[in-house]
Amino acid sequence: GEGGNDYYLVNNGQGESITNSVGLFIDAQGSDFYATFAGGQGRGLRARDFAAPGLFLDLEGADNYGPGSPGADGRAWVQDAFGVGLDLDRELTLPEEAPPAAVPTREDSLRSLESLFADASLWEVLPTRERVRKARAVLIARGDEAIDYIVAKQMPHKDASARDCIAEIARAHPERFAAQVAARLPGADATLRESIALILGRAACRPGAPTLAAMLADSANAKFRAVILTALGEVGESTLAPAIRPFLADPEERPRIRAVAALAALRDESALPAIAERLDDPALTVRNAAALALERFGAPAVAPLAARLAGEAATAHPALALRTLGRLALGLETGEEPAARSAGEAARKALRAALAAPASGVPALAAAAEGLLGLEEPALAREVAARLSEERDPLLARCRERALAAARP
Repeated sequence: GEGGNDYYLVNNGQGESITNSVGLFIDAQGSDFYATFAGGQGRGLRARDFAAPGLFLDLEGADNYGPGSPGADGRAWVQDAFGVGLDLDRELTLPEEAPPAAVPTREDSLRSLESLFADASLWEVLPTRERVRKARAVLIARGDEAIDYIVAKQMPHKDASARDCIAEIARAHPERFAAQVAARLPGADATLRESIALILGRAACRPGAPTLAAMLADSANAKFRAVILTALGEVGESTLAPAIRPFLADPEERPRIRAVAALAALRDESALPAIAERLDDPALTVRNAAALALERFGAPAVAPLAARLAGEAATAHPALALRTLGRLALGLETGEEPAARSAGEAARKALRAALAAPASGVPALAAAAEGLLGLEEPALAREVAARLSEERDPLLARCRERALAAARP
């Protein structure tokens, strides 16, 4: 590997030779993890009455090696006489590749829109990067005529890089793009309507928000309603949040997920109680989306969560609500704002109440205990240990062990 934090998993090892070969493995940069079922890193296998060398080199980063490996960060090792490993404990910053400057020429500016779009839609990799950047720069400079051509001739487009190109140019001319796609919408087939919603969202085209709202209300677009909801979250027009809220209860799973995410993106605090209700959604994916959305809100999400846990109506998945509350508490404990500290204290109070509740099931009790232990306070650890002292469930026993260890001075 040349860079990045990599995870390597193979059957025998990295830098391992096989019969009649030399094994050579080099990772140049990054903090990496190496896992093998056998062998390890840097190993020369014996076969046919001789052995071939295996060489393993990790040249940088804080690295981790799986159980049974001879390797370790900042260490050299030898396996038998034919396998050698070396991990250098150092941090390097390699020079970043400077992208070429996109400086269009006079000839570029005279090219046809069709020719420019063909270059602008290429995958932006090293051999094509300059062509792509120059073509997109010219299309952006040509403004209205480029937008008109793209909307009329290049939408919808199946190619992902072409859609990225359209979104970039739309982002530079949002008003014109919004007007042109709105004009093309009447009579458009479903493929084009979906493409319009997708590009409006990716371009964060706020002038296109009314078009998206109209599309959301049209039952003819039900098949790609999730795309429209995603786009509404991306354009960032918070006044349209009321139009999104009903889709938290949509019969289909994907629109419910996207409605949750869109309302979180718009930071619609009025929707928090309804988002908290999605923690009991029949679909696991929706429940997880709701938990992530509540964490994204931060302090304002604590009160609806705590109220739901304390309510008279039974919560179908209290453990998920408590785990979410625990993560919120951890993030708010050190907040500088009074509101954040107050919300953190409310989260702590709700977790302690769940811990003390005699009727808590095992998952909920464990979630409350884990949330309190995450705050890393000895007094709370002692409280958790005392509450779980008579519990025999393996999950709770593990929580008790953690609590006892954390409570020690």
